[in-house]
Amino acid sequence: MKKVTIEFIETLSYNREIIIEVPNDVTERELDKFLNAVERGADYAGDVPFLLAKHIQGAVIVDPPCEDLDSPDRSEIEFQSFDID
Repeated sequence: MKKVTIEFIETLSYNREIIIEVPNDVTERELDKFLNAVERGADYAGDVPFLLAKHIQGAVIVDPPCEDLDSPDRSEIEFQSFDID
């Protein structure tokens, strides 16, 4: 029997939600700009509340996102390479 080593990437996706309150003078355009900055800076769900509060002065986190990793909403497998010994 041949021994085959297979390398693959498993990508897991989670749908998350966060509820915040922002000052009345924050426009949709400003909010979009802030969200883009948070998206670029966040590495995981726990970063989102911290970065939102940092970028939006006066923002209040009403309900932070769930950080449970037990049940992804979606997963994908992509084979990268294989080696036959």
